[in-house]
Amino acid sequence: MVAAGGGGYDYSSDGNAIPAGSGDGLKGFDGNGKGGNQTSGGDGYYKGFFGLGGGNGERLNAYRTPDGNAGGGGGYFGGGTSNIIAGGSAGGGSSYISGYPGCISVDKDYTENNPKFSTTEDPSIHYSGIKFENPVMIDGKSPMPSPSLNVSIPEFGHLGNGHVIISTAEKYDYPYFSQITAIPYKVKCSIPLKIGRNFDVFFTLSIVFLSLG
Repeated sequence: MVAAGGGGYDYSSDGNAIPAGSGDGLKGFDGNGKGGNQTSGGDGYYKGFFGLGGGNGERLNAYRTPDGNAGGGGGYFGGGTSNIIAGGSAGGGSSYISGYPGCISVDKDYTENNPKFSTTEDPSIHYSGIKFENPVMIDGKSPMPSPSLNVSIPEFGHLGNGHVIISTAEKYDYPYFSQITAIPYKVKCSIPLKIGRNFDVFFTLSIVFLSLG
């Protein structure tokens, strides 16, 4: 499961304010730069790629002075920056949930230089074989439940670090939840390009206890 991040905001070279692309579901929303999708990062001067948005790390423009374009949103495949290095807002990243219709899983041998994707009957399912039943994917422009269990008011998008809550839920009158019973096992997230696409101990324990329940 990967939740998309929104792109960075910046003025374009003509001085107009262009909204940044929010993180989305199967494809990130566009800013000046393009949003990422299920098989590639968004286009831009700095393109997005697997796991990360395109970035102008030091925010430099063409004359190597500060105030270049904004960085792309992270996600399954990240968003790209504006095509103009001097300014412009970036695209948002895409999201991924194993088992979600329309998602395309990377192959276990995927690399940036040799991108491979699932060729199975249902390409949305992760190569581990683990999938979610009846998943719901909510984009960053829509209301969603807060990750804090004691907050009942929904939020539009989410500011801050990503969260995941594995729970049983009785749902009514979307997007509110009438009852949420959280399973008290932490899921530790990692960036696959830096740490490796492996499940950590916390995630394995969660799967074991879920299967026993």
